[in-house]
Amino acid sequence: MHIRIRQGFDFLGWTVRQFNNKLIIKPSKKNEEAFYSKVRDKIKRLSMVKQEDLIKVLNPMIRGWANYHRSQVASQAYGRMDALIWRALWNWSKRRHSKKGKRWIKEKYFKTTATRIWNFGTMIKDRHGMDKWVELLQCSKTAIKRHIKVKSDYNPFLPEWELYGETLHQKRMYEEFSHRHKWQMLYNGSATLIHTTFLRGKVNLSQLKKEQI
Repeated sequence: MHIRIRQGFDFLGWTVRQFNNKLIIKPSKKNEEAFYSKVRDKIKRLSMVKQEDLIKVLNPMIRGWANYHRSQVASQAYGRMDALIWRALWNWSKRRHSKKGKRWIKEKYFKTTATRIWNFGTMIKDRHGMDKWVELLQCSKTAIKRHIKVKSDYNPFLPEWELYGETLHQKRMYEEFSHRHKWQMLYNGSATLIHTTFLRGKVNLSQLKKEQI
């Protein structure tokens, strides 16, 4: 079966199509609809749980979907998904307090922060009894990271491409762990912060800095 690239086709949750001689890959409508349906059904089933518990359930779902699409043209899809989830949460809030006014519901479930007015979040107590702010993740806060394009004539088995291969590997490893502010290894009651340098596929642990817990 032959498909014209200008007409586009869906593959692995993305729509692949050519616009003005440029290949565009973005989340497909079917994928967006399927994910939103999953989130909406989850919100409806958890109609009686606490707000913080609902956030704990939804955040991994939102993070996983957004990260899957972050290497494609997904900004508009992120915005649409945030709006749809917000609407579902607003309906969830109104059903719980059908006799309350909109202002009361907004003040209870949607707080104003430094970056957003309608922020679905709340204060909880952590295991140490300290106040902790938890909020729903937004797809639009996920940074778009383009896929690193590999040179067409790259051959990992040729010596002249060894340096290029190492550089490419380092960039990918850096992006993979960029969300981690530090790596912790517990040893004799200390948290060891490891500063790694990837050389020839191996990890150089020559620089270590200890931070007491």
